[in-house]
Amino acid sequence: MTIARNAAVNGDWLLISEPVDKTPLTFYTNALALVFFAVDSDDNSVLQLDALKGEFAGRMPSVLMIVMLVAVVIQLAKSISGNNRAAYLAGLLTALSPFRIVFAPTAFTDLPMLLFGAIALLMAVKHKPGWAGFWFIVSLSAKPQIIFYLPLILGVLLIHSYKTDTIHHVPTRFLRFFIPVVIGIGILWAWDNVRIANGAESFYLLGQSRYTATMFTPLSDYPARFLLWWETVQYLFGHGVITGLIIVYAIIRLFLNRRSNASAPTFLLLWGWVIAFFMAHTILTLNLFDRNQIVLLPVIIVLVSCETKYIFRRGGFETLPYIFVFLLILFFAIQATFWQLPIGGDDGRHDEIDELADYLNSKPVATVIYDTWLDWELDYYMGQWTNKRRVFYPTPELLIRDALLLDEHGTRYFVAPSDRDVSEWLSTLDNAGFSVELDYEMTNFVVYSLMPPD
Repeated sequence: MTIARNAAVNGDWLLISEPVDKTPLTFYTNALALVFFAVDSDDNSVLQLDALKGEFAGRMPSVLMIVMLVAVVIQLAKSISGNNRAAYLAGLLTALSPFRIVFAPTAFTDLPMLLFGAIALLMAVKHKPGWAGFWFIVSLSAKPQIIFYLPLILGVLLIHSYKTDTIHHVPTRFLRFFIPVVIGIGILWAWDNVRIANGAESFYLLGQSRYTATMFTPLSDYPARFLLWWETVQYLFGHGVITGLIIVYAIIRLFLNRRSNASAPTFLLLWGWVIAFFMAHTILTLNLFDRNQIVLLPVIIVLVSCETKYIFRRGGFETLPYIFVFLLILFFAIQATFWQLPIGGDDGRHDEIDELADYLNSKPVATVIYDTWLDWELDYYMGQWTNKRRVFYPTPELLIRDALLLDEHGTRYFVAPSDRDVSEWLSTLDNAGFSVELDYEMTNFVVYSLMPPD
């Protein structure tokens, strides 16, 4: 949202004032939301953004897209299974999924990526390779992680060719898919080069340096890495026990159900993709952030709903276990609505950051603020026209080196989250002759005043 604000308020539509490590579509979507819903002009015709209005505007695109995702998953289940019951169940599970709910009102790049990626998969299932390629590159323009869907989409196109005895048309289908993809990549390449020509760092190179998995996980770390992965994925349906039982039940039904040869390859492809996704995140040092697992949501829900669709035909006491499971999912969905699950955000770690920003903004013009941890978060709430000097240093030694060289005799400030151990920083400042005092304390943040040595 800081990057989007720079575009909407400061006119930085090339996104060069901040380091950008992802494709730009989500930033532009959020920036346009700010323009339409939050940016105002003051009496001097200077554009201003109220931080709380910006929060509302920034959440709107994701809320709309995550609602649309329900409809897309319904169509996916219907198109793959050919069964209305599976579609109803898929829609219900998607709407109630705590994983979907907690991310709905966020401004992460993952939500546009997920919607457009799911549409690309749906277009592939409907045998429209050109549209599948178009929506895939749109999704890639929101966040590159959708590359995980590429094997799924190509696999679906290949399966359809076998099913219709048109295997000799595979090159044509793939060509129709890749034409919009190549054109889109060309547009992204041109956009990135224009930014580089204006002094920005390539988003691709920056993303590579930050997020690419360059190492294999040691074999001894597999169990711990799996548990860390499952710690997040378990909230697909609200709790590890429920999610585990639902997935295991769907796998059992996979072997028990009699399915036509027409749909069996697609289901095997989807299950194989889920297994490959899990193995990749266990074997490779890929990031295990909770939001990075959201690409699993449409695929697993389609699989579960298609394997368990027959429950709608049951009656009497046999339906009671299913009703009980749905009530449990509903319970966790309500918890997710009130942010009572440990995923989808910051667990309240940044509560009161707007008050912290107001406090720091009340300091004199050009006040020096040393900020090692709050970065973009504090930047957004201090506003685009703040007149303070926030400085980042990764170590106490580097901070002291430059702090002693600065010919500035006014009070400076050192800000930190309250759960950080800052004793080394404070002792280093004290040893260098700075007078250090606790200036302001909140639940989640502390501010220390620093008087330089005479």
